[in-house]
Amino acid sequence: LGASALMDRKVSAEAAGRQAARELVESLAGKACVDEHLQDQLIIFMALADGSSSSSKLRTGKLSLHTQTAIHFAEAMTGAKFTVTEEEGGAVIECRGSSYGTL
Repeated sequence: LGASALMDRKVSAEAAGRQAARELVESLAGKACVDEHLQDQLIIFMALADGSSSSSKLRTGKLSLHTQTAIHFAEAMTGAKFTVTEEEGGAVIECRGSSYGTL
């Protein structure tokens, strides 16, 4: 998990630090395993994984638009099936992978 804040000449370093800290606390409070910057990057690996015997699960914070888009295209391109269960403060993404490349 990580957090960041953009600096501006009108914003003090302390204020930017507080903003980043708030973002991190929100991620931790939601019991997410990954932050919004990583969640969409993991979708393709979930889609390509062997889905014959089990599914992949990922606990995230609030779903980003990038993640929703990645799920849409991963399903269309690989045939993997995703299920998103919204929870307080985040979501659980579950995927029955396409077993791409598995013999």
